[in-house]
Amino acid sequence: MGKKIASLVLLLYCQLQASAADSPLIINFSSNLYQAADQNWSFAQDREGIMYSGNKNGLLEYDGANWKLHPLPNGQTARALASDDKGRIYCGSYGEFGFWQRDLLGSLRYTSLSQQLPRAAIHREEFWHILVSKQGVFFQSFGVMYRYDGKKVEKVPTFFPLMFLREVEGRLLAPAIQGAIYELQGLNQPRILPGSEALSKHTITAIFSDSLGLLVGTSKSGVFRYKNGRFSPWEHPVNVELQRYQLNKALRLHDGRLVLGTILNGIFITKKSGIQYHLNKNNGLQNNTLLALFEDRDRNLWLGLDKGIDLIALQDPLLYYSDREGGIGAVYAAAIHQNRLYVGTNQGVFYRAWPLEKDAAYRLLPGSQGQVWKLAVFDGRLLCGHNEGTFVIEGNAFRRISNITGGWCFQRAPNHRNCLIQGTYTGLAVFQRSASGEWVFSHKITGLDEPIQKLVWDQKGNCWAVNPYEGIYQIRLDSALKKIVYIDTINTKDGLSSNSNLDVFNQGQNIWIWSNGRQYVYDQATKRWQPIVMREAIHPKISEVSEGEQFEVFPKQMRWKRGGKVLAVINTDLATYCDPVIALHQNYYLLCLENGYALFKEVNNSSGKEISKLRIKTVESLYPQRQDRIYWQGKWMHFPSGTQNLRFSFALDAYTRANMFRYRLPGVQDRWSEWSRVGEHEFSNLSTGYHTLELQSDLDEKTATYLFYINPRWYQSPWMYLLYAILVVGFFIVVNRSQQKRLAVQRRKLLIEKERELHQQRMQARNNQLQQDVLNKAQELTSTTFHLIRKNETLLQIREELARFKAENTDRNATQQYLKMLRFIDEHLGNDQDWQVFEDNFNQVHDEFFKKLKSLFPSITPGDLRLAAYLRMNLSSKEIAPLLHLSIRGIENKRYRLRGKLELEGDDNLVEFLMNL
Repeated sequence: MGKKIASLVLLLYCQLQASAADSPLIINFSSNLYQAADQNWSFAQDREGIMYSGNKNGLLEYDGANWKLHPLPNGQTARALASDDKGRIYCGSYGEFGFWQRDLLGSLRYTSLSQQLPRAAIHREEFWHILVSKQGVFFQSFGVMYRYDGKKVEKVPTFFPLMFLREVEGRLLAPAIQGAIYELQGLNQPRILPGSEALSKHTITAIFSDSLGLLVGTSKSGVFRYKNGRFSPWEHPVNVELQRYQLNKALRLHDGRLVLGTILNGIFITKKSGIQYHLNKNNGLQNNTLLALFEDRDRNLWLGLDKGIDLIALQDPLLYYSDREGGIGAVYAAAIHQNRLYVGTNQGVFYRAWPLEKDAAYRLLPGSQGQVWKLAVFDGRLLCGHNEGTFVIEGNAFRRISNITGGWCFQRAPNHRNCLIQGTYTGLAVFQRSASGEWVFSHKITGLDEPIQKLVWDQKGNCWAVNPYEGIYQIRLDSALKKIVYIDTINTKDGLSSNSNLDVFNQGQNIWIWSNGRQYVYDQATKRWQPIVMREAIHPKISEVSEGEQFEVFPKQMRWKRGGKVLAVINTDLATYCDPVIALHQNYYLLCLENGYALFKEVNNSSGKEISKLRIKTVESLYPQRQDRIYWQGKWMHFPSGTQNLRFSFALDAYTRANMFRYRLPGVQDRWSEWSRVGEHEFSNLSTGYHTLELQSDLDEKTATYLFYINPRWYQSPWMYLLYAILVVGFFIVVNRSQQKRLAVQRRKLLIEKERELHQQRMQARNNQLQQDVLNKAQELTSTTFHLIRKNETLLQIREELARFKAENTDRNATQQYLKMLRFIDEHLGNDQDWQVFEDNFNQVHDEFFKKLKSLFPSITPGDLRLAAYLRMNLSSKEIAPLLHLSIRGIENKRYRLRGKLELEGDDNLVEFLMNL
């Protein structure tokens, strides 16, 4: 009983159908990304390829690198958009319509057309639809319609409320609200489309041409075919779905397919015979309510949703199988065999019918549960490298042929047609083909017992084996494939950046190694592996699917190359845990993704290429008020003088990929910048003159340029430079003449200075002589004075001795002699001749002293002058006393009286005063 239950469970598991679906690439742009409101009501694309969305918050612009919101004058919702071949983006909103157009610098400027009309006529109207036709541009609300002919706006008479005006094969068709369909043969001559009264109870949401007549879509009743004046339900499988989910928008694609957008269940893309894709929130859309449809010039489909914007890359060469619920797991391997597509995943081997049927489910191959590493067809046999060994798949049978775990890869051995070499968890194994054509395990190769994930043979017969954890081995086998005769390990010691995350591949005559995002080639000169110089910041991994044909795998992009020529650029995010590109048969390739896989079919050499235009879109100056001074002259944009800072924004209308840019501005930034997804850059401190900004994207090697010229300031003009030259020449002439004059003056000054120096030398010599004479006089005066002092002291001493002698001797004759000698001494002490000699010598040394003293102090006496003279010579009272033949006390009294006549204060020094006079 237990075995039956287990068998039943296994059977149910094997019959499990994945809920994933085949679909084109869907790119989601959320409101958090474009920084505006959720709802998007319309689309337009200008002649440069830039996309615009009518958003609730205004006009939303997207150039492939930057999103930018342009609010309307009063912050209205941009309900309707349309573009013309003049670069105008027409816009309709509540109480307002007009157009946006780019100025010289690429910035959008809004021009209101509704201002030409009386405000009362439109202030309550909301313009939901714009049609650009040969008869003009029509702006339509549900109540009124206006036509703009490029010069003026005029009202189009409407005799009844209308739905949106359509141009179908040159005919203007206007469905009435709850009425017939009218054809506007002239603006004043509406004509009822015969038989259209039958749809008067329906809300018409779409009208488009059909090979048999017209197709008319209604909101709740599906699509009707109009033929020979009669309407009948459209006989197509999608019509039942449209009646259930409410048709809101419809669009016929360039290739004839129809896109039908609903309110409740996403969109349907139909072929003639049926539904090709049904896309909704379950398989990739952000929201099920469709508000707008648009096909751009690259044939991509844009969806305006009630929540966000979605882009469907209908021209992308990939068909995606998205395993959002993990029904089959991560894909590692794939093969087509006996009308089945087998995929090997981390959960087992799954299969479905080939060619593919729409949304057909995968079934699990019984017994294959576990990690599958490789699926490959050799000589009509499908082999599976599995975590538990190696198996042969025959129908629904999963038969083991080897117990060696971890069958990572298979390679046919060179010069051994009937032998396969397998890389496993524990080294290399050999399989041989038996006489019956079956592959059987033969033996293990000795000499290496480490895990081998990939094998590549070079032209010399060497085998390059990738160890996913330790490095790469260069191996040489013996002729019998029994053992390894030579092995060399290549890792970080040889120049690689890492010992793990490695890959190896043939590139022409050389072996290249991929290590941690860089490609390496062996350099014979340095005997080391050197990184290759490439324009890309991250080097691609190489998947060589056949000789001369390979895929270059980048993080967000893949390039399909044949013979060195790029055939297609495919934008998708491939898995990095395995070799992501698997060659199937009949030009089919399977790409392993992180969440499912994608099928790529070669159609033609242009398949998957994007026709895009790389350019500098806008330039912003810090002086917007001076834009009237910006102008084109030939190929050069001229900016006014004083412009130093310019901000450039880049555009690349390749909307199905994440674009990267680099730039340089020779003279300011001579080297290319690093690759960046930021679509703008500001250059500062720009000099005057000519500049060439160069821009590249990672899409191709083309270079876009922007030529601009910054006008010089007034003082940098040619006339000013001529004036500067004249002034400089004149300045040098003036300076030269001035220099000559200066030299002449200098010579005269030198002569005068020489004469002055000679005169000063003579005067100095004379002064020195005079000073020496004065010094001599002073010394002579001092000597004379001290001689006079000694003489008077001697006379006074003799006089004292005579007086003593007289007192002791009473002889009359002696007394007479004494008196005679006393008179003689007194005559010499009071001799005016000594004073006269002293005064003459004193005046020679101290010129004008007596005159100055008498002029300042008239009351001074000759005796005072004599005392003042002695004090000026700094003589003490003791020394002065003999000169004035007075006692010391008498001298002190005379000094006191002299201080009074000189009006000195008590703390004034008499000698200092006289010496400073």
